[in-house]
Amino acid sequence: MQSISENLVAVNILVAAAEIAVLVALIWLLDRSLLAASGFLERSPIIRLRNHQLRNLRRRLRELSLIHI
Repeated sequence: MQSISENLVAVNILVAAAEIAVLVALIWLLDRSLLAASGFLERSPIIRLRNHQLRNLRRRLRELSLIHI
């Protein structure tokens, strides 16, 4: 029979894994959204992002996701 502390360790590991999975999914969705919206962002008179700026933004997002995971 497992002790309560062993169960808590297992629960903590599962919670941490779930948090990491949620962060990865959110960063992936943001990256895909930036890719899908890149044409709009290039043509937008308000935002005026250039293609290289969008690439840099997506690259920084990927770097951020690798640093925190």
